[in-house]
Amino acid sequence: YNDMNLTTSLTDIQNLTTLFSDSGVSELNKYFQTISGGLFNFKAANESYATDPATNGIVQVRLNRDHPQSGTTQLQDDIKNALIASDDNVTYSTFDSNGDGNISNTELQLLFIVAGGERTYGDTNKSITAFTSSFDDNITLDGVNVAYTTGKGNYIAVGERNGDHIATIGLIAKFLAKNTLHFSEDTDIGKFGLMGVGYQGYDSNESTGESPIYPSAYNRLAQGWIYPTILKKSATYNLIFDAANMKHTINTHTHIVKIPTTNSDKYYLIENRNSNTQDANSVIKNYDNGLYFIDKSIFNGGLIIWKVDTNDISVVDINGSDDNIFRPTNSTGDLSTSDFEFLDVGTIDSTDKTYSITIKK
Repeated sequence: YNDMNLTTSLTDIQNLTTLFSDSGVSELNKYFQTISGGLFNFKAANESYATDPATNGIVQVRLNRDHPQSGTTQLQDDIKNALIASDDNVTYSTFDSNGDGNISNTELQLLFIVAGGERTYGDTNKSITAFTSSFDDNITLDGVNVAYTTGKGNYIAVGERNGDHIATIGLIAKFLAKNTLHFSEDTDIGKFGLMGVGYQGYDSNESTGESPIYPSAYNRLAQGWIYPTILKKSATYNLIFDAANMKHTINTHTHIVKIPTTNSDKYYLIENRNSNTQDANSVIKNYDNGLYFIDKSIFNGGLIIWKVDTNDISVVDINGSDDNIFRPTNSTGDLSTSDFEFLDVGTIDSTDKTYSITIKK
């Protein structure tokens, strides 16, 4: 804007915030690769804006007007103008893979990093509040409609900075998961899921949103990223939940358990949530280290119990509280459901991060 420059270099935006760098552990693509067990990632869209240094998928534009502050109406108009200004460097028609004349949200994701602050994290001076939307009136570029509601397109806008530092990945990850993967915006899950408040997760000495925690088991299950062990009726199970690898392995250890009920539309998912563990290759960060942000201390782990109702795709925690982890220090009375019961309160092995418990279905 005329009165607000980007204060972050495009190289830093690419390396620290956007999707496409493979170095380090804090980028969005690393996050999506990790939570999906390597099954999903984004790739940079082709553009001709910058080659020295190359910033893949990024186009920078300046608008001849002042920053809108929190004015959503002007900001939406600014986004339209930014799209038009970007057309010199982007051939939008190449993204219309099905040839229907529209760019859908599964063909191209549009992320606008707006110079200035982000109100979601408390910024007030020359800042915006992040949001996702689409245009009711079509914008035609290179013969195709971009971010058009009827064409199933959309965009995301976030402020460039969170206080005194570059925007962190959590809020952007939440919007991208909603737009691209159609994650359920879980209700009443507090801090234990990305689509709740978990996008604000951080580890010790990190900024808010730098370690967004894992999505709920429901959202990962819906993508086919995990495979649960299903508990049958009238049986007692001695289970070991394994947190060393956030993917399920079919053996005596499990990561996710699914407990059906007599109502086919409702079921429970139980998973071990822990921190200070890594993916199987021992390099990828465990983003559940971001659970540090619950009480500003290392999260010691436990079982989280999700209750899923597929009639309205609602996901709630069984206890209905922000601290919905079933820990070894709990009693079996802390869990109230007629669908199954814990016969013992379980134990955590702090070395290999496993959780052992007996469940009667």
